[in-house]
Amino acid sequence: MIPYIEGSKITVFDLQKCGVWIFGLGVSGMLTYLRSRYVWWPFHPIAIAFPNNRYAFCVFLAWMAKTAVIRFGGVSLYHKSLPLWYGVIVGYLFGIGISSIVDAVFFPGGGHFVHGW
Repeated sequence: MIPYIEGSKITVFDLQKCGVWIFGLGVSGMLTYLRSRYVWWPFHPIAIAFPNNRYAFCVFLAWMAKTAVIRFGGVSLYHKSLPLWYGVIVGYLFGIGISSIVDAVFFPGGGHFVHGW
C-alpha cells in the first residue's frame, strides 16, 4: 500500500516477497489443518501472525483466561462470563475514545499516549 500512498509505481515483480507470502500461507494452512484434525495439537495459527510482539501476549492471556473459566466452571460459566468480557472490551474502547476527545479539545496537536503499554 505504501507505493500507492506515496504515488510511486511498482514496476518490478519481487519474487522474494512472493516466496515469503507463499511460505506464510503454507505454514498457516498447515497449522490450521493440524489444529482442526488433531485435538491435542498445541499450536494455533494465530502464533504465525504475531510471533514476537505484545499482541501475542494479549492473545495468550485471553486464551489462558478462557481455559481457566472453562476448566473450573464449565461451558455454562463461560457463557455466563461472556457479558463481562464484552464489557471489558467496550469499556477499554470507550476509555480510549474519551481520552482521544479530551486530547483533541484540551491538548490540540499534543495529545497523550493512551493505547499501548
